[in-house]
Amino acid sequence: MENNNIKKEELHEYHLEVYLGPCTAIQKIVRGKSLEGSIAYLKKKYPEATDVCEADHWR
Repeated sequence: MENNNIKKEELHEYHLEVYLGPCTAIQKIVRGKSLEGSIAYLKKKYPEATDVCEADHWR
């Protein structure tokens, strides 16, 4: 299959947690250009979320 000169963008993989309440959180893997952009994407996708943060921030 040919590439057809499609410009490839360098995307990074981020492991994020979306907190939906005091005892409810889901983990998502998002591919994006930046951490801030990936967090903003999840905040738009889950408007009821109380917080979105990086799950593996110690790495």
